[in-house]
Amino acid sequence: MALLPEAANSRAVLIGTSRYTHLSSLPAVDNNLTALATALRAPSSWELAEEHCTAIANPGDWTEVLRAVRTAAEEATDTLLVYYSGHGLLEETRGDLFLGLPHSEQGRSYTGLPYSALRDVLLTVRSRRHVVILDCCFSGRALGTMSGPASIADQAEIEGSYLLAASPETSFALAPEGEPHTAFTGELLRVLHDGVPDGPDLLDLDTIYHTMRVALRAKGRPLPQKRDRNTAGRLALSRNAARASAGKDADGDRDHIALDAARAGPLASNVAKGGGLVESAEALPRRGTLWRRSGGIADGPKRPGPIRRRWFLAVATVVVVAAVSGGISLWAGSRSESLADGEDKNTAGKSTPGWETDLTKLGAPNALKSGFRCTPATDGDLLCTGSSRGILKLNAANGKERWRYQGSGSLARYERTVVEQDGSVYAPARKTGLGEGKGIVALDPATGRVKRTYEVPDPRRVAVTDRGVLVQNGAKELRLFNAKSPRTLARWKTDADEITGVSSNGKQVVLNANVREDKEYASHIELTTSGLGEQGAVGIVQEESPRFPLEFIGRGTSHTALYFAEGDRDTSGYHAVDRFDPSHNANAVMQPWLRVPLKTPTDLPMTASDDFVYAPASDGTITAVDCRRDRIAWRKDSQARGISEVTVHDGKLLLSDAQGRLHTLDAITGRHLSTGKPHRGAVDADPRFPVPAPVVIGKAVYVVTPGNTLYRTPLSGKGH
Repeated sequence: MALLPEAANSRAVLIGTSRYTHLSSLPAVDNNLTALATALRAPSSWELAEEHCTAIANPGDWTEVLRAVRTAAEEATDTLLVYYSGHGLLEETRGDLFLGLPHSEQGRSYTGLPYSALRDVLLTVRSRRHVVILDCCFSGRALGTMSGPASIADQAEIEGSYLLAASPETSFALAPEGEPHTAFTGELLRVLHDGVPDGPDLLDLDTIYHTMRVALRAKGRPLPQKRDRNTAGRLALSRNAARASAGKDADGDRDHIALDAARAGPLASNVAKGGGLVESAEALPRRGTLWRRSGGIADGPKRPGPIRRRWFLAVATVVVVAAVSGGISLWAGSRSESLADGEDKNTAGKSTPGWETDLTKLGAPNALKSGFRCTPATDGDLLCTGSSRGILKLNAANGKERWRYQGSGSLARYERTVVEQDGSVYAPARKTGLGEGKGIVALDPATGRVKRTYEVPDPRRVAVTDRGVLVQNGAKELRLFNAKSPRTLARWKTDADEITGVSSNGKQVVLNANVREDKEYASHIELTTSGLGEQGAVGIVQEESPRFPLEFIGRGTSHTALYFAEGDRDTSGYHAVDRFDPSHNANAVMQPWLRVPLKTPTDLPMTASDDFVYAPASDGTITAVDCRRDRIAWRKDSQARGISEVTVHDGKLLLSDAQGRLHTLDAITGRHLSTGKPHRGAVDADPRFPVPAPVVIGKAVYVVTPGNTLYRTPLSGKGH
């Protein structure tokens, strides 16, 4: 439960440096100090007496600052708050954070206030809780890393430490031109003044942090970081002004979007005043003016550096809530074929133990080249993509076509967009009605008829979440739709140059993207988890050393560990498996990754099952990585060449090869169990096009061969 501190027993020290001899001035800092002091003294906040809220503007030296903090620390028995706004400097050798003072010089960090000295004073406090807020460049350095000095939260021996930083440890803070406050403090003041619609009565630190994070993402500005110890996040800074002034929405027939600030994910970027999510283009991110490493304020937007990629991976819980009104909308222009040409309804369900189908007749004359793939449908049939005839639903018992849906353009491009979940098959829209590549349709899985359409340009991926249907398009944008109607609930804009994938397990969304930066590869994860009480938790993992892109593989047995393939499939291949388990410490900044190098790079997709990741290589070897022990469990020759990715079933690995043969191996030991005979009419696969993985449904396995056939064979007790 959130609580306001006792005013008489709490203290605040606000420090700001706006004027510099050798660095660019920051006039907004003076406004920061005045406005924040006013907010903390207000009846709606801590109601601090003037003598209990000390503001130090442009201190002469750092002993003046430490003396004031020490005095406040000795007086406070409830809560101590320390705030700094100004330039942040980095020590050249160790990368320690120094807080800028009026005579600080770039490249001479010793002319600033070492954050470590401030931290040492805080470790001696009498108060039950203390809060540090840093609005400066590189403020994330104060959070600490696993490989560097312990953070203030780690070293404190008391309960209730909370550190809020304006930017990551390698990022610049933002001082937007023409605005009265810096980006971070301005957003903090807005939340304190306006409140959070549908938020708690008291705005605790975690609620404020999440609300600020969503709003700053909306404006394309640096995202704050936080670190807390035990229950410090429940400390309130203010009463919720929005609760006091909230009125019931008179427009009762529209969808109501409410921001759950306590669990807001890092993907959100359209936040209206008051915290609601909007759809207007004006709310999409805009570049501001960055605080340069030199300490000066840039004269204009940051220019793009050399074309290098920064790998950005976000894992987030979608946190919008919709009150649905209105019925399901049907698209009148839809048309589906229900049975294969000439098929009799009376024979459509008859089962054939083993069968094969010529894929040319199904619109895939070169199945491997067109990316023909089969996936299990929820009713036990096959959903197939990569055919010129569109999305196909095949009877798994006999290979007959149940229905087809003719989508737009090349379906190979939209292969991963076809998803079946919650009673619908989601696929690209056809040309009629919406135009080429202009939307996603929800199909009835039994008939293939269109139930509704979601209008979005250039759709690429679909992820069905517990909050709605999440669609990624080619414009670095995500849109969330009501699962029962085509209404747009929210839109997000990422700062990535290209979104390369999005997936979901219902409650958690994994987003892969490339970011154009003037630095080498870097890996970045942002994770918001739910189900941890009212506050939720946020964990950040970041790699800044030269590395390679990451591709999400899957989750571990506990569904908390996340597995990634490290490398670039199209160039050097995947060469390592990385693991991140946020359950170990959801609030920590964790570095480096737990990483297992592969002896043989591979350009084939990896497969995660239980706590193992299986990495097949084109030379026929398979490497099993034990992610519980972070080591290679085994590396075996599958006795095949041109193999597919791996399918895991009943403790066995199944894979097909360039001759259409099916191979099985023991998943635990890698021991080779069996190899089927080459499929009749088999031809060697074109190495440019990968062989699809086998699909297991019930007691049968389905294999797409290079000879352009799809065949079904029963599984024996030995797995083949």
